[in-house]
Amino acid sequence: MKCPEPNFGSSRLPRTLVTAYTEARYFVKDGERSHEVRIHRNDEGLSHCLAEHGVESAALITAYNPSSRRRGLFANRYRQDALERLLASSGSRWLPTLATGEGWPAEPGLLLLGADRALGSRVARRYGQNAWVLLARGRPPELVLLR
Repeated sequence: MKCPEPNFGSSRLPRTLVTAYTEARYFVKDGERSHEVRIHRNDEGLSHCLAEHGVESAALITAYNPSSRRRGLFANRYRQDALERLLASSGSRWLPTLATGEGWPAEPGLLLLGADRALGSRVARRYGQNAWVLLARGRPPELVLLR
């Protein structure tokens, strides 16, 4: 089943890139369980996961490959470590994630528990991302475009 057409709004990103983000598969690791996240596809398991962690929403973000430009493993790992150190110093909680897409290497990331649209956007911008995924209990995952 194909995802609905993404809402491009005023985005300057190429349609092919936004479509790739929309069709990507995102996985959240929660202890022994793994949840698949697909844009615009509601999943009760994800809502249950958020509820178990006592949050209404969360932001799925990576520091890998800013602006969707491939970087080397060392540079990506350095950026991701910096993101995790920043969040740890602020007392934030997160779960590990992995994003996969056709023709693109898998990208580790994190699900920032309790993050709303404003916080998710701030963090994603700080790490040079074009977009991120907003999860909210009872709602399908939403791709948030920043450019």
